[in-house]
Formats: sequence, C-alpha cells, structure tokens
Amino acid sequence: MNPVLLQMQPRQLDECIESIYQNVNIPKVWFRAFDEPSVCAAMNEFVATTNYSHYIINSDDVIVYKDAFDCVMNHAEKYKVFTGWVNMHMIGDKMSDISNVTKGRLTLKGQFPVREDYPPWHTIENVLSLLGPQPTSYASFAISCFAREVLIRYPLQTYSNSNSSDHHLAFRMQKDGIYSAYTHRDAFCLHLRQGWAPYKKKWLVGNQKPEIIYELK
Repeated sequence: MNPVLLQMQPRQLDECIESIYQNVNIPKVWFRAFDEPSVCAAMNEFVATTNYSHYIINSDDVIVYKDAFDCVMNHAEKYKVFTGWVNMHMIGDKMSDISNVTKGRLTLKGQFPVREDYPPWHTIENVLSLLGPQPTSYASFAISCFAREVLIRYPLQTYSNSNSSDHHLAFRMQKDGIYSAYTHRDAFCLHLRQGWAPYKKKWLVGNQKPEIIYELK
C-alpha cells in the first residue's frame, strides 16, 4: 500500500494546514489556488500519470485529527472507498448537530444538486454511537480515500455550476452500483465552514496563480 494525499487549497487556512503536517504522515501534493473545475482536472491528470495504490482527497476547510487519519488508513485496503466525516458546519464556535453522514440515495432533480438532493443527515450523536465501519452515501473529500481503480473509472468532475464534485462522483458510483463508500465513527474531522454558505475566508483563487506543490518524499 502506497497512499498519497491530494490536498485542495483554495484558501489559506493555517490551522487546517498545520493539522495536515502534524497528523498526515504520507506523501502530499498541494493543489493551491485552483478553482473546483481546475482542481478536478489537475487531480485527474495526477492520478492518470502516477501509480499510487490509494489517493486521499481532502478539502481545505477541515482540521484533520491523527485518530481520524489513522482510522482511514487502517481500513483503506479492505474498502475501495473509505472516508472521514465531519460536522456539517459551525454556528459561531459551536458545531452543528448534524453530520455529513447519510445512508439514503442521492438525487439530481435539476442541472446541479441542491440541498433537497441529499438524503436526511445523521446527527453527530448518532454517528458516534455506531460501531464499526458504516456505509455512507458519499465521500465528502474529508480525508476521503479512493483505491486508484475508482478514480480511473470515475474521474473527478463538477456540475454546470462548477461545484459539487463530491456529489458528482458519488452519484455516478451510486448509479452503477460497483463501489460503495464507508466511514467510521473514529474518522471524525472538524469542518470549519460557518453556516450553509461557502466559507469565504483567506481566498487564494483569483488572487494568485494556481500551482501544484509536490511533497512526495
């Protein structure tokens, strides 16, 4: 097993970056200042031209804990898709009651997903009460680990609104029924997004040239 981290970095969120350096002990590739369609294309090219066994995709607005990363790594060889999970958002300095774990079916009623296209979310309390690996409808790119074959079959894409690449991937997987995503209560990461709106803090996209930083040794 030779995994690599593909780290999205559209923002400069120092506490999240620090958590990566403290708790993620595998090779890393930083995709800095890319918008979502462009980062999907860049990551697809990296996957296609390399031969790591597993690719861990991580959003830039989550704090990764060591226990969470270790949990994902401990299950990666058994499950083709194994993901961390998060609180849905923050309300001030308090976590939301709901997580981003759901076991229902995703839908797509329009050209791109809206909130109603996601099944009901489990509460954080409920997820923490579940023992062992659990199926979840999608991997939200919070230390989401994919065997290489998954991303070769399902390259990353966005919808026409240039967003929701995690839904796009999960919706295609769900339709075909070849792969399923799993998570575990111990794979919790802290999601810093405030409320339901995008987290527009220390934005790099459009303010500097996109770059890929390789830390592979």
